[in-house]
Amino acid sequence: GQGKLPLAEQSALHAQKLAAVTWGESHADVANAAFALAQIRELNGDFELAELAYVDGRAQRTKTYGKYYPGLHQDLCGLALLYTRIEAYAELEEVLRPQLPAVQQVHSGQSLAVAGMLTLLALAHSHLGPHLNGITGDAAAL
Repeated sequence: GQGKLPLAEQSALHAQKLAAVTWGESHADVANAAFALAQIRELNGDFELAELAYVDGRAQRTKTYGKYYPGLHQDLCGLALLYTRIEAYAELEEVLRPQLPAVQQVHSGQSLAVAGMLTLLALAHSHLGPHLNGITGDAAAL
């Protein structure tokens, strides 16, 4: 990469390829490397590449483990925080809102994980206002 962290980006890409060759594309290390790569690219200001890496990592975990998997909250919030950073609030809402009930079931409604998601959704709502339809449940109280 041409960013501030070229060695880190190269290392993450190498780790991702190595994990895929060693254990197969469906191994958790491939998705973990994609998440690390997304964070590095975000720090470098490569927001489009970061988004692709977040989405690819999440897609890989979903394919491997199903719709609800270990690390779902991390993947959702990583992408949501990227969307916050680039002020893509509609996309943030599209990513988090459908997954909120699942995270609430796993982490309980009073957990920090749920509170963090609700805070991000409230931020999106404050920027989108009337364009956000169909708010129900805990988020409606925000």
